[in-house]
Amino acid sequence: MSDTVARDRVIDALTAALPGLTRSDGAAALDRAKITRPGSLRALADHLGKHGRELVTGPNTEPWPLVKLVYALRHLGRTDVVLPACAGCGTVTSNLIRKNPARQRICGRCYQRPVGRCERCGRERPIVRRAGEGKAALCNGCYQGPTMTCSRCGRLRVCPKYMDGEPVCQACMVRPVHQCVECGQQRPAQAFWPIGPVCRACYAAARANPQRCPSCQRLRPLIAEDDGGRRICGGCGGTSNDHACRRCGTAGSLYADRSCAACVLRERVTALLTGPDGLVAAHLVPVRDALASVERPASVAAWLNSSPTAAGLARLAMDPRPISHDLVDELGTDPDVRHLRAILTNTGVLPARSERLERLERWLQQTLQDQPAHHVTLVRPFAQWMLLRRARQRAGTRDVTQASAGWIRAQVRAALLFLTWVDAHGLRLAVVTQSQVDRWLDEGTTYRYALRPFLLWARQRQLAGAVEVLPPPVGSPVHGNSEHVQWQQLRRCLHDTTMPLDIRVAGGLVLLFGVKASTLVEIQHDHLEHAGEATLLRIATHALPLPPLLASIIVEQRDRADLRSVFGRTGVTGIRWLFPGLRPGRPMDANSLAEKLNDNGIVVRAARNTALAELAADLPPAVLAELVGIGVTTATRWAAHARRDWIPYLAARIDNDAGRR
Repeated sequence: MSDTVARDRVIDALTAALPGLTRSDGAAALDRAKITRPGSLRALADHLGKHGRELVTGPNTEPWPLVKLVYALRHLGRTDVVLPACAGCGTVTSNLIRKNPARQRICGRCYQRPVGRCERCGRERPIVRRAGEGKAALCNGCYQGPTMTCSRCGRLRVCPKYMDGEPVCQACMVRPVHQCVECGQQRPAQAFWPIGPVCRACYAAARANPQRCPSCQRLRPLIAEDDGGRRICGGCGGTSNDHACRRCGTAGSLYADRSCAACVLRERVTALLTGPDGLVAAHLVPVRDALASVERPASVAAWLNSSPTAAGLARLAMDPRPISHDLVDELGTDPDVRHLRAILTNTGVLPARSERLERLERWLQQTLQDQPAHHVTLVRPFAQWMLLRRARQRAGTRDVTQASAGWIRAQVRAALLFLTWVDAHGLRLAVVTQSQVDRWLDEGTTYRYALRPFLLWARQRQLAGAVEVLPPPVGSPVHGNSEHVQWQQLRRCLHDTTMPLDIRVAGGLVLLFGVKASTLVEIQHDHLEHAGEATLLRIATHALPLPPLLASIIVEQRDRADLRSVFGRTGVTGIRWLFPGLRPGRPMDANSLAEKLNDNGIVVRAARNTALAELAADLPPAVLAELVGIGVTTATRWAAHARRDWIPYLAARIDNDAGRR
């Protein structure tokens, strides 16, 4: 049979099956579908000769040229032609080039690719590009597409699609537009449902907001219509895709493999943490349960595919050794490993420890390894048995802050710098005089006053003479706000809903009570107390009474659901922070909070200085220290700065106490 005869047979079958279709329309459809091969034309002619009526009844999936022909007919305006759908998920699509084991045509999402080891990322994943001819086997995450010359822009780029038979890069790709049946806008179609084409926004909205189908009474996206024009679900409309999870039956947005994000996440987490014996180790079960029960499963499912932290979890799962801090230390010291350690600590797999203290010890080792031996002999015991020992004692009740860790580093650096100066002048520490110490201090900045603890420690052990470093002079605060600016910023925090809520809360506490950023991030949910109609916030020894407006936004911040960490409120510690951080179970970093305040126009130092000056003018130093969590010495300096005489206050307090007796 010649090509012309086969082509005429196809056109004859089309005109017989579709009333009103002319031979020129049939020829135009064949041309648009680019069906020119003799074998394809013969197969199409034989099929249409026997099953021509299936053009309007379906399924129109075999032979393959029929799929292309049906879409060409639809493009020419034949709406009575039934578009083919995937036998797996029921999605109406032309991407039906794969077949399942039952030899039914399925879309690319339903096709199960062979699993192997990706030669780029090293993980066991479905392989989309097989190895051969100098090409590496790559998974879907590593393979972007073939590199070709784009037919539109002429540049050598990754071209994942073809248009009119020619390769097209992502930037030049143009999707055809259709009128969305939901919003009526002319937009590219995300899907062709039984009711017609829907755009991406309406597609997402319908899947995210399922409604009760009047036919089957199930919660489903209503993507079809019955004979009476009522909107019904896809299952009742005759399609196999009802947009419900095939595992748990939850309706709405599906994540992958016709499954919801929660089910996909549970499967991926189990695969990630499975050890060499094919089971999840008992000590990793809390991690699996915490990951599988997060409040935002889609975020964690995507995170598992690309995060180095997830890769670290997989390495620990394959290691036969018990998980310990030393084992995690072998993975490195970068932020991804610190995040991994936070996950293990928050789930109870590892005991909690002060990470800043551990980093201080590693920093000390690295700093001293290049120093002269006689310097190390002096500085190492000073750092280990004085500075770090005190830090460990404080860490038992409160974590080491970034400021305190920086102060320890400054003291070690000052000691090493001073010993280097002593050597350069041909001296020994035991014979250094006070005038020489003063000379060294005068030659540098005030940071050299960090030498004071080292000289005190050396004198106590008779390693240095009668020398000392006096405390640096403390001047008056030079940064501050005017009263007008202070109250204007406070009004913004209380009333401006365009500001982030956490910045409004933190800014209100800084502007009103002068609370430090490092103290703010340590506030927990149970620090907020209610006494009748009053709301109190416990920052230090005593609870602060809060103004009603400030109390309301603090309560709103406490009860908000959108946490920064994708792990939500999971954890064994039970601590719920007012300012949660990105790392599981940890609060926001104090420096990050201060930067966010500064970016929103609240200069922390100026706002805090102004607030403390106003409080010091109205409260005695001892009361101020107990309320806002500062030292008595600091409170006394603020009182002196405010120049307030508290003798009348104390006399009135004594008289009042005597009257009560």
